[in-house]
Amino acid sequence: MARRRGLKSYRTAMSLTLGLFELLYVLGIGATLTVSPGDCATPLKAWLQTLMTCFAVHFFLLVSTECVPYLFGVLMHKVLTFAYAVASVLLSLFIVVWFVVGNVWYWEAEEACKTEFASGYLLVYVVLGVYYCVLGLALCGGCLLGVFLCVGGGLTTRSSNY
Repeated sequence: MARRRGLKSYRTAMSLTLGLFELLYVLGIGATLTVSPGDCATPLKAWLQTLMTCFAVHFFLLVSTECVPYLFGVLMHKVLTFAYAVASVLLSLFIVVWFVVGNVWYWEAEEACKTEFASGYLLVYVVLGVYYCVLGLALCGGCLLGVFLCVGGGLTTRSSNY
């Protein structure tokens, strides 16, 4: 029972952290798009708007999933948690594809537009940098997990000599 409460508090803390980052992304992108008018960097503006919409939808799903058990009960929470998991996976797959599109649009941008939409280019650069850091951490974490599984399997397997 204590372990279940610990996992629930861990999940709540992770959801709160993820929600805070998503909210900061939405606010930062919204502020940048509001401050920088003009049509010069239309592909990057569309990229930022779509990314902002994805984060806003995921934030709404995250908050509703965390609040439903307190408002509607456990059965509705299980249904909503499953729906949240499916929607989260689909959004994550779309964001990975959108990440690649953003890279192409960012590196193929015209020099004249980079000065007109300077704050947007800086924001896209920061967002792409964060994605590359998270991608690197995920790859390193996966490699470490594989090493730990191999070492742990070797430590717990009995030798045939015994």
